[in-house]
Amino acid sequence: MWRRNIVQAKREEIKSILEEKLFTIDPVFGEILMNHRKSCKDMENNLRVIDMKQSGIEIQELKGFLSKQRDKRREVT
Repeated sequence: MWRRNIVQAKREEIKSILEEKLFTIDPVFGEILMNHRKSCKDMENNLRVIDMKQSGIEIQELKGFLSKQRDKRREVT
C-alpha cells in the first residue's frame, strides 16, 4: 500500500509537469494557455469570493461576518 501510494504520487507529479509543458510548446495553444493562466491569476488576486481581512485583532460575531461575506459575494458577481 505504501509503495502504491508513492508510485501514484510520483505519477501525478510527472503528469502535471508534462501537462504544463506540452501545451506551451505549440504556438497556438501555448498563447491561449498563457492568456488563460494570466486571466485566472488576475481573477484569483482581484476577485476574492471570501474576504478574511480584519483590522487588528478583532473578533466578529457570526451575523456581522455573514453580512460582510454576503456583500463581498455581491461585489464579486
